[in-house]
Amino acid sequence: MDDMIKKCTAVQPTDRTRRLRAFYVENTQQDSPLYTIHFDRAIARTMKATEGEPMVLRRAKAFAASVEAFPVEIFPDEPFVGWIGGNPSGVPVGAEQLGARLEIEVDCYENISQEDRKIIKEEIIPYWKGEGDWSRHWFHQNYQMLPPETRNLLYGDPDPDLEKIAIITRSKPPAMPRVNVTEIPGKTDGLGRGFISDGMTRHHIGHSSFGYEKILKKGFSGVKKDARDRMDRLDWSDTEDLKKVPFLKGVIIAMDAAAGIGKKFAGYLRDTAAKEMDAQRKIELQEMAAICDHVPAHPARTFHEALQSVWFTQILNWCEIPIMKRISGKAG
Repeated sequence: MDDMIKKCTAVQPTDRTRRLRAFYVENTQQDSPLYTIHFDRAIARTMKATEGEPMVLRRAKAFAASVEAFPVEIFPDEPFVGWIGGNPSGVPVGAEQLGARLEIEVDCYENISQEDRKIIKEEIIPYWKGEGDWSRHWFHQNYQMLPPETRNLLYGDPDPDLEKIAIITRSKPPAMPRVNVTEIPGKTDGLGRGFISDGMTRHHIGHSSFGYEKILKKGFSGVKKDARDRMDRLDWSDTEDLKKVPFLKGVIIAMDAAAGIGKKFAGYLRDTAAKEMDAQRKIELQEMAAICDHVPAHPARTFHEALQSVWFTQILNWCEIPIMKRISGKAG
């Protein structure tokens, strides 16, 4: 065993690996990220356009719109594709989770285009804010459902009359990039010191780990087929079965969108390969295009396909809610 450990640890990184590591480390040292609104804009517009439909269908359509808006690019030396913000420095704004806090922060973002800032102010914030009570904001809705003892544990205040909802929506969600803003008495203060509002703000954790093994074995097209098969077995005269229709339709919409992200990148990779002057990199880009043609729509056949499929699955979850800590966990 000792010999095996020595053999593995003695392997020196290639020049390419060193360049990639230096590139990523440099990006982690930036004080302010590049804020993007690809997903935030798609979600807000879709949710507005689908008012009145079952929520599960609205969320599925919002996810599909986010995948359609997914930025496509590849950077030097990279053997895989896909960045949640479009590039290694980019992060989604996360408007749906920030809620009223976004009104306070938006003018303090250092790296964001003026056009995107304008869309946030004139389109995205007004949708989630609604009539002024932020009732469309998911935090607002979840907070109302918590019993007083749970609110006390999580936020440090039982708040039996729900008077703190507006304050909670102005809190800084865990794992969000820190933004230097001037706190406003009566608007941004008053938060309790419970498990979430204090503890998790300081200590980021992986909130969720997904069923990567299913995607590796079936692909998103396989999960879509499962939903279609289940639809075919429904008894349309059974009221209980009819209740399942919106969910199954939502699965089909979401899986169809997720399956298509590979083709989206494959086309870009071929275009990039056609312009690449380095012969070895050209071959790599063509091979990566072939991989993206196959995954994540279909089962992974090679280790490289498996890694790209898992990564696609990881970043696709940001299309649904563009701000949550996620971990890859155990894929299989």
